[in-house]
Amino acid sequence: MSQANCFIRDLSYGKQKSKMCVRVIRQWIVPSPTHFKNLGGTKMMGMLLLDEQGSKIEATSKGLPLLKFGSIMKEGECYSISNFRLARNVGWPRLKGNTFKLNFTISTNIERILATTIKDYRYDFVPLRDIGGRGNNDCDLIDVVGQLVVVSHVSKGVSSGMSSISVSIVLKDDK
Repeated sequence: MSQANCFIRDLSYGKQKSKMCVRVIRQWIVPSPTHFKNLGGTKMMGMLLLDEQGSKIEATSKGLPLLKFGSIMKEGECYSISNFRLARNVGWPRLKGNTFKLNFTISTNIERILATTIKDYRYDFVPLRDIGGRGNNDCDLIDVVGQLVVVSHVSKGVSSGMSSISVSIVLKDDK
């Protein structure tokens, strides 16, 4: 029996039996905190997935699922994904307005597909002047267009017991 296809907006909390077709539009590897080292790896793979309706969701893979899927999934390619979990999206980075993130498990099924109906990327541009009014929510990923005016020097620090590196930028709105 084949699984029903679903879209990102149809997903709900917990284990998903449905199949979803997505494009990986961004992919990154980050060192994991030390408590993930005993799960088979010291890294986490993060991805930004896009479905054919233009909805986006963050996906993560760490430990044994990273070993299983890390070399399979590539930025720009399309995949059919099933048997994954949805968790509350409380970390960083977080997609604006997205309550959940997708977690790969060892039982997740991934198959590369040719999907011409999923766009390469859909930007959701926000006027630069609107970003300042977001309050303290600095975890959202936002697409911005502006003129780069100033780039600071690299600053090293410690955040939550982990080393961090940051660069500050100043953008000028053209309006």
